[in-house]
Amino acid sequence: MARKRLNRRAERAKVELRTFDTTAPLCDSQGNITSVVEKDATNCSGKTEVKFYKLVGGIHTWYTTPMNVADQAPFNPDFNSATGITTSEILGSFSPLIPNCER
Repeated sequence: MARKRLNRRAERAKVELRTFDTTAPLCDSQGNITSVVEKDATNCSGKTEVKFYKLVGGIHTWYTTPMNVADQAPFNPDFNSATGITTSEILGSFSPLIPNCER
């Protein structure tokens, strides 16, 4: 019985990606990283939008410096005043529920 409930919850929570802004892959068939730095999926279930940004030269950390400066790591050319250019700004623009604060 518990397994059935878990399966129903998982089915309801499933996000179906319906429309991509690009069909270009993040990696090629040999596993090499491609030049794609952003993917956007719209018309998902629950009317959600899913965005993916790749940080060229980035690692898993909280960046307080701008990440849209060419020849500086990490870098993403798609970051701007609308998306944000630091970790706090990006998360702050992503959701109004996440406070725009420095860590």
